[in-house]
Amino acid sequence: MRTLLLSLALSIGVVPFAHAQVAGYGCCFQVWPQPDLRVPIPNEHGHAKPATSTPHVQADAPLKAPARSAVEKNARELAARFPVAQRPHMEQAFRRCMDIYAQLEKKLGLPERDMAGSLAAFLVGNYMVLNDVDVSDNAFRTVARQLRDQASMQASLRRGDAAQLRNLYEQTAMMGTFMALAHKSQQQTPQSPDAAAHIRDTARANLEEVLRMNPARLSISDTGFSVTGPVQP
Repeated sequence: MRTLLLSLALSIGVVPFAHAQVAGYGCCFQVWPQPDLRVPIPNEHGHAKPATSTPHVQADAPLKAPARSAVEKNARELAARFPVAQRPHMEQAFRRCMDIYAQLEKKLGLPERDMAGSLAAFLVGNYMVLNDVDVSDNAFRTVARQLRDQASMQASLRRGDAAQLRNLYEQTAMMGTFMALAHKSQQQTPQSPDAAAHIRDTARANLEEVLRMNPARLSISDTGFSVTGPVQP
């Protein structure tokens, strides 16, 4: 993901913009639903198999967000979590991030408006910031496939109405892309230690909100995502 994402961002000019706006501000992710990923994630220790060989119950078909978008509305909702003076700039940044994600979706061969893809973007983007690591295109595809193949998660998402699915798709795609761009921006032009710590805290809070566990247990690699056992005191 790092190669395609960065080239797309540079072509639109989002990386420096995201870097300038993210310093010192948080944006904890809170939209419906908050998927509980504890059970489906294969464990690196114990009895679980590697992510690529973990058996899944295949969903009937990839669950997609309704085609009728509400990008401006969802960008505005995310921007509302920032200080008032920054909201117009952040709303613009989130709209640009949605454009980037749509291009990324196509270039990576993901189904258009695939819920698993946007959720994967959210996990991957926040993981990159929290751990200060790059995540490959192959790893991103694998994470999306894992989520897509989890019938229990697909069933949970299908209980939402069309507007809820659309909002979840767009907000996770925007936030995940934004966080990945913030990570790339930090690599290019390091921020102050305080600002870098703040964005890491935001990524940690975002992941805690959806994982409902310590995100330090999450691992993402080319074999997909997995979780280690609880950290012992």
